[in-house]
Amino acid sequence: MATVRYPEFNTEWFEHQMKKHDLTYNDLAGVMEIPFQSARSTVYKVFHGEQRLRADWAAKLADRFGVGLEDVLKEAGIVDAKMIVREKKKGVRIEHELTGDALVKIKGAGGRRTAPLPPGMPEHTQGVRIGMDGPFNGWIAYCLPQAPMKPDTAGQLCVVQIGDAVKIGRVERGNVPGYYDVTPVSGRKVEEVRIEWAAPVLWMAAGE
Repeated sequence: MATVRYPEFNTEWFEHQMKKHDLTYNDLAGVMEIPFQSARSTVYKVFHGEQRLRADWAAKLADRFGVGLEDVLKEAGIVDAKMIVREKKKGVRIEHELTGDALVKIKGAGGRRTAPLPPGMPEHTQGVRIGMDGPFNGWIAYCLPQAPMKPDTAGQLCVVQIGDAVKIGRVERGNVPGYYDVTPVSGRKVEEVRIEWAAPVLWMAAGE
């Protein structure tokens, strides 16, 4: 019998969205860009609380369902994730502070520098604390270390550097090779920009 690891996941809400948009598990596997070999079973496990919903999958589902990312995260139970991360003793370094218009700034010396590392996250995970008006105020985005932008990073929620600015948002390929569109978690979408580096977001959780 399958083990329900995330009972807070609202299966009924997600299945309602599937019915509303006439989608199958296979359809959603395509939306979430899950490898074909495990596609349908992975979506089923996520939708029945057996496997964690990744942040990049949540962003893709929000786009397909036509709802806000915060709605998907809330119905997935991620809004209460701080109850999970408090149990962990390992810490993740808070490298940046996310402020208005989804801009990321280096934290000053007076701010908190670490946060609990959620279960299953690699030890080289970095953190971005979100300090801005909106549903994610006080949340922490856990991401991989920054690396040069690669085409296969498109479709994911990332912390990215665009010129002199660093933002967090969903990255999509632009019409010109080497250029991308970025939809920030707050603020206007920017189109056809070069990305210096990207750090894919693995998980988001409400801060303590």
